[in-house]
Amino acid sequence: MENDKLKSIPDYAFNNSQLRYIWFGAHFKQTSQPIEYIGKYSFYHAPNLTSLRIFSPVLAKIGKYSLAMNRTSRTVNDDLGQMLYIDIGGSMLDSSSFESTSLTRFRNRSTFLRLYNTSID
Repeated sequence: MENDKLKSIPDYAFNNSQLRYIWFGAHFKQTSQPIEYIGKYSFYHAPNLTSLRIFSPVLAKIGKYSLAMNRTSRTVNDDLGQMLYIDIGGSMLDSSSFESTSLTRFRNRSTFLRLYNTSID
């Protein structure tokens, strides 16, 4: 999605076990994507997600467990083919944007997180 009017990603927004890619905004550039907030457990019921990209110049808050995954694996999966890649960019993101549990509960899944164009020191 790009240049739409979506202002937030609601709590429990994605509920599809087959989703593999979710992209908001244009890759590696700021767009007029107006997402300001990512809700709680937004991607929890998308266990096969492999790529999540969110680019918004007005993104300022990432909710509790917003990037958590509902997976039942008890062993660490270090297979790069199963890795979850998360790219988040937004000039309004700073150290107070992330609720304390927003980057937890990846359920033993290797995860690559890239934050850029942020105000994080």
